Amino acid sequence: LYLLIWRSKQKKKCLKIMSQAMEEKHVVTEDFYDSVMDRESKTTTTIGNGVSLPHGSPTAVNESKVGIAILKNPIMWDNEQVQVVFLLAFRLSTRDEISRIQMFYKEYVTLIDSEEKLEKLKEYEIKH
Repeated sequence: LYLLIWRSKQKKKCLKIMSQAMEEKHVVTEDFYDSVMDRESKTTTTIGNGVSLPHGSPTAVNESKVGIAILKNPIMWDNEQVQVVFLLAFRLSTRDEISRIQMFYKEYVTLIDSEEKLEKLKEYEIKH
């Protein structure tokens, strides 16, 4: 799980920075970003409340992880303002991986189920 905080005005730039960070950690391959953008071209990944849940192809993933970006200022993500981005990099090749992903979604739902929890998340910062 990686947390990135920066100022960005464009969805494409946001996803590029997140994908590159994951690639540098060898979580994903160099094809991951293109697969994310291909997916984004098909339908929006916004889910409301200022949150987006983009993902790339499982074939471009070395290790299942979630990249999280909390943007200082919301950006336009298709037709909605987004301030929190969960970039999913999931492999789906074993039952264990599928089980862990199901557990992630259960925990994720509890994380974003209220405006109060989202506001706390938006205030979170990691000091490097």
